[in-house]
Amino acid sequence: MQYRPARSPASPVDSLREFVTDRLISFRLKREVFKRKAFRRNSAMTVTVDLPAQVEQAYLAAAQARGLPVAEVVREVLMAAQPSASDAELSPEGWVRQFKAWTRSHATDNLPLLSDEDISREAIYRERGL
Repeated sequence: MQYRPARSPASPVDSLREFVTDRLISFRLKREVFKRKAFRRNSAMTVTVDLPAQVEQAYLAAAQARGLPVAEVVREVLMAAQPSASDAELSPEGWVRQFKAWTRSHATDNLPLLSDEDISREAIYRERGL
């Protein structure tokens, strides 16, 4: 077994360096926690909606029946009715799928088919004299 001398007391400079380092780390951690809490707090959206009296009464009754605040019941309804991903977020295949579904939804409109003449450049720009 090898003999190790007892650790000598740290010099005042080392003690100060350790103290400052600990404080700096503590400050950085606290700042990061504060930023995250502030982000969560600021990421909410507040909206004021004027509702007809009967709709307001329906939400009040539903909230009372469930023992929840009205704001929570309305929040649940809005979250359930949240729009799907925007077109910008869709993959090309997803966009094609949605487009085809949209075109199929108009199949029962019984619209007349347009002839080649009807969709020609001359027919489209006839009024402009082009």
